[in-house]
Amino acid sequence: MNRYRSPPRLLSPRPLPQSPRPLPGTLSGPFVAGATRSTVEGKYCSCLFKVTASNYRRGYTASPYAICTASVINRRGLRGPGSAGRCKYTSEYLEGLPTSVLYDYAMAKNLVRPRDSVSRDDLLDTIEDFFSSEG
Repeated sequence: MNRYRSPPRLLSPRPLPQSPRPLPGTLSGPFVAGATRSTVEGKYCSCLFKVTASNYRRGYTASPYAICTASVINRRGLRGPGSAGRCKYTSEYLEGLPTSVLYDYAMAKNLVRPRDSVSRDDLLDTIEDFFSSEG
């Protein structure tokens, strides 16, 4: 009786099917968050805004671009926008966000100082000025 097992037999490699897969699409910018939130670009921009605020609140240093590209774009089999994908936030989109998210975003971008009591309207104006000065 043989106490040792014989090594498993290796199967001969099968040829891979030659069906051409479509190349992933590529997104191009600028993206607009707001009225087009149902599109991939709108979801990406919404994710960027909220993850930036959330990272600041929790003290995380992870890149919101990496998080949102992985969770919104790559899962759909698309390629990320790279530097061409700049988000444009409409005032209607910003007005729909909670004040805490707006404040955390402003803190993350150094638009307000800690413990400043800032009204919601001032926060909206400050963030809109920041986006208009960005280009």
